[in-house]
Amino acid sequence: MERKVVQVDLSVIFDCIGGRDMTEEESKRVKDFRSLATLSKIKRGGKLKLEKRFYAAICRAGSTVTELAHAVTEHPKYVIKATACLAESAVNDMRPDICAYPTHDEAYRAYMHKMRSDVTYYGRCAWPWITFWMEVKRRGEATGFSFPADDDEPPADAPLVLPGEDNTRARAQLFKYAAEALLRQQRTHLFAFLIAGPWVRAFRFDRAGALVSRPFHVLRARWAFPNLLFRLFTVPPPRQGFDPTATAPAADEVAALEAFAPPDDSELLRYYKTWMLADRRCYPLFKVVCPVVHLGAPPAAAPAPRAFVLGRPIACHYSLTGRCTRGYVAYDVAGDRLVFFKDQWRAPARRHTELEVYRHLHANAVQFIATPVAGGDVVEPVAEGEDDGFAVPQETLAHRYIACTARRIHTRLVTKEVGRVLEDYTNAHELLNAISYALLAHQQAWEKAGVLHRDISIGNIMIEPSTGKGFLNDWDLSRLSSDFDKGASEPMGISGTWPFKSALSLRYPLKPPAVSDDIEPFVYVIFYMAVRFHRHNYSPGGRTLDLRELEEDIRRQVIAEQGDGLSKFVHDFFYDERLCIDSGFSKGGNAKWDAANSGTMNIQFTTNDGKPSQLGLFLKDAFAKLKEQYATIDFKSLDKYDPELLDKADDNAESGVSDAAKAQDNPDVRPKSTLVKAPSAFVDAGMADRPRVRPTTDPRLQTRLTGPGPLTTHEKLVDLFYWWLTDPEKVEALQAEVKYVDQFRGLSAFTSTRTKNATGRKKRKAGVNANGTPKFTEDVASGAPDSSTTQPGGTHAKRVRIDENGVTYYTRVDPSDELPRLSPGLGAAGPAAPLEYAPARGGGPRRSRRLMESNENVQPPPPAAAPPRGRAAGTRGRGKGRAGTTRAQPPAAPVLPAVPEETSETLVAASPPEPAPRRKAALPKEKPVKSAKIRAATRGPAKGSAKAAEAPVRRSSRLANK
Repeated sequence: MERKVVQVDLSVIFDCIGGRDMTEEESKRVKDFRSLATLSKIKRGGKLKLEKRFYAAICRAGSTVTELAHAVTEHPKYVIKATACLAESAVNDMRPDICAYPTHDEAYRAYMHKMRSDVTYYGRCAWPWITFWMEVKRRGEATGFSFPADDDEPPADAPLVLPGEDNTRARAQLFKYAAEALLRQQRTHLFAFLIAGPWVRAFRFDRAGALVSRPFHVLRARWAFPNLLFRLFTVPPPRQGFDPTATAPAADEVAALEAFAPPDDSELLRYYKTWMLADRRCYPLFKVVCPVVHLGAPPAAAPAPRAFVLGRPIACHYSLTGRCTRGYVAYDVAGDRLVFFKDQWRAPARRHTELEVYRHLHANAVQFIATPVAGGDVVEPVAEGEDDGFAVPQETLAHRYIACTARRIHTRLVTKEVGRVLEDYTNAHELLNAISYALLAHQQAWEKAGVLHRDISIGNIMIEPSTGKGFLNDWDLSRLSSDFDKGASEPMGISGTWPFKSALSLRYPLKPPAVSDDIEPFVYVIFYMAVRFHRHNYSPGGRTLDLRELEEDIRRQVIAEQGDGLSKFVHDFFYDERLCIDSGFSKGGNAKWDAANSGTMNIQFTTNDGKPSQLGLFLKDAFAKLKEQYATIDFKSLDKYDPELLDKADDNAESGVSDAAKAQDNPDVRPKSTLVKAPSAFVDAGMADRPRVRPTTDPRLQTRLTGPGPLTTHEKLVDLFYWWLTDPEKVEALQAEVKYVDQFRGLSAFTSTRTKNATGRKKRKAGVNANGTPKFTEDVASGAPDSSTTQPGGTHAKRVRIDENGVTYYTRVDPSDELPRLSPGLGAAGPAAPLEYAPARGGGPRRSRRLMESNENVQPPPPAAAPPRGRAAGTRGRGKGRAGTTRAQPPAAPVLPAVPEETSETLVAASPPEPAPRRKAALPKEKPVKSAKIRAATRGPAKGSAKAAEAPVRRSSRLANK
C-alpha cells in the first residue's frame, strides 16, 4: 500500500473537498486548536490521561466548528465524538480515536448505543455513519508518516513514510481504518486526519490510493485545520465522499422486503433474507438504482431503472485499493425477488466490462452461466438543468498523482441467480457434477464465443440450488480472443487465484497464458475440496479417531494439535510463494509442479469407513492427464519467462554489465534508460528503477511451447467427467462418499507475517514447532467472503487477507443472535455454509498466503478465571483504579483459532486444583484518581453525591453501560 500513497500540498486537499473557508467574522465564533501545541509539551502523566486531554481539546474545538457550520448552512448538524474507548461491538474492535457523525436518528442510535444521552464528547465507534475520522498520536510516538520533531518547518526533502516495524504497524492501522470505512459504507472516497502533537496531516483515500498533505502546524497555520473541518461540514455529502446513487430506502420498500416470502423449498433464500435484516445497527439497509439489462434486441422504449434494497454484504474483498469487489444478496423491489448484486471498481484498461462479456456469451448461446438483469458503470447524477451528456462515470482521483496505480471506475452488476457456494456440496458426486457443468461452460465460452475465463477457483463455481447443476460466474478477468494481440492490461503475470493457478504459470508468470492454464485449475479445485472435506492419510486423528464423533471444540483442538502435517502439505501445494525481489514478480508452486510432472498426488484418500475413495481414483486419473500434458512441454523455451532472470539482470548491472548487453541476452528486459522516472513525491521511487517485463497474452503462442497435450483442449477432461458420471456403479459409489469434516477448521495457518490484532499490535511471536516446521499463527475462517459469520451462541470468525506489503487485514461481521440455523440438508458445512466464499482474488501476487477455513457454528470458549482484586487482569494499565476493585475492559474480539487452555484440559484427566495461596495482609486503600473514574458517565451519580451527574466529561474514559 505504501507504493500507492503520495504527498501533496495542503491546497490539493482543500480543492478536493471544495466549499469555502470561514469568513473573518465567522472565525471569531470558533475555537482554534492551539491547545494541541500546549498539550504536546506535557511530559508528565500517563499515556491514557494525556490522550484523553487531546481528545477533549479536539472535540471542544471541533464542536464549535460544527455549530457554526450548522448555523450558516442548511446542511444537517454533525457531532465529533471521541471513540477510542468504545468499539462498535465485541466482534469488530477497530476504532479510530475521534469520529465525526451526522445527528439523524439512525446514526444517533448507533454511536450512542448503550450510552447515556447526556454524554457530550464521547461516543461509540459506528462504522456505517462515520463522516471522517482522526487518529491522534503523542509527540515521539510511532506515526508511520514523518512529522517534525520540533516546531520548526519540515525540510523539503523529508521522507513521507518512516521505516521500522512500529511505523509499519502505525500505517497499517490507518489503512485498515480506511478499508473498513469504505467497505461498510457506500462511498467513492474518504477523508481522514493524522494528528501528532501540534502537527496535522490530512488524507484523502479512494480505490486507487491515498493523497497525504504535507504536515501543517496548528499555530503556524492557525486556521487551516478549522477551515478543513468547516468545509467538510458545509459541503454536500458527495463532496464528503458519499455515493449519491446509494440512498436510504423508503418505508414501503423496507416493508416489502420484510414481507417477502421465499418459496417453501428455498431455505437458502430464507436464510439470506434473515441475513439482510439482522443487525441493522451495524449494517443498515440502503437502496441503489441500476439500469435494466436486455440480452436480446433492445426494446422500443428504454425501461425505467430498477431499484434494489441491500443490507449486509455476503462477499467482499477486504482491500483499500484495487477492484474491491463486494457481493450482496439484494431485494428487487419491482420483481419481488432476491438477486445477486456485485459492486466493484474496474480497471478501464481492460477492454471489455464484465457486463459486455456476459452479453457476448449469451449472444453465442453459452450455457451454465449467470444471467445479468441490471447494471453498468455508475454515473454521477446529472445536476438539475444540465443535459444528460454531462454525466460522467464515478472514478478515482488518486491515480492522477500516483505513478504506479491505475484508474478505477465504479461499476455494478445484478444477476438473477443466487447460488450455493461450492463448499456446500454434500457428497463426491455432487462436487464432480457441479464442476463438470462449470467445465462445459468454460468449453462453450472458448469454442463458441472465444472467451477465456482466466480465474477458475472455488469461489467462481456455484451450485444452482434447485437442480444441483453448477454454473461459472465472475467473468471480470476474462479476455476475448480478439484482444490477445493487444498486450496485457496489467504487468502482473497471468491472472487467476493463486492456490488454483496452473503449475506452469506459477513457475513462469511471464509466459503467455494458454487454454491449458485455464483447464488445469479445475483439477486443483477438486483436489482442494478433497483435501479439505474428505478423509486421507494426513487427516488429524488418523484412521482410529473419527472426528465426526467429537464435539466441535474438541475437534478443533485435535485438528490444531495433530494437523501439522496437513498444514505443511496444504501450504506447500496451494500457497507456496516467493518473491523475486528485483523484478517484483512472485513464483511458487514447487509441490504442485512436482505433482503435475510425476502424475502423483502424494496423498491417499479413503472413505469415511476406510475403504478406497472413488474421488481419489478420479483425481488419480486427472493427475495422469496432467503428467501427459507436462510431458509435451519444452521447458528450455520457457526460461526467458522466468522472472528470476530479471534479478540476475540487476546483478549484472551492479557488476558493470551495460543495458545493451542485458537487452541482448534477454530481449524482454527493457533498458533502464527507457523507463520514465516516478515523481519525487512518489513513495517508493526505487521501484521505478527496476526493469519490467510485460507478459504476453496470446494463448495461441502456447503451441510454440508445447505439443498437442491432453489439456490443450477440453475434450480429454470432459471425457473423463463423462466416463465417471455416466457409469451407474461409479455414480452410486460417489454418492455414498459423503463429506467427512472440514479439516481446515481449526487448522493453523502458515504466514510470513506475525499475527496482529485490529489495531496492529502483535499478538504472538513467530517461531518454530518441535518438529522444525514454522510455528503457526491463529487459524482463519474462509466463510462469508472476506467477512465472517457466527450463529447463536457462537463466537465470530475472521477472514484474513495479506496485501502486497505483508499487511494483514481482517474483516469481521457480527450477525444478530436471531439468525436461524440452517437444516443439515443444506450441507455438512454447517449453518453458515451458504455464506462461505473463496479467498479474495485480485491485487496481483501477494507476499504471503494463509490457509482458510470454513465458517461453522463455534461454541464460545469457557469463561476465564476471575481476575484478582485490584487492577483487572489483562488491562493495558491506563490509569489507576480504585483499590479493591476491578476495572471493566472492552470485550476483546473473539479469536477463532485458539481453543483456550481450559478447553484443552478436557482431553486429559482432570487434575486436582492447587491449594489457594495464603492471603496477605490487606494493603491500605489508594486514594482514587479523579481523572480515572471510568464509571462516572455510565453508572450515574454515586449514592449521596449531588454533583456526580454534573461531572465533566474529561473524567470519563470508558462509557459503556454496565
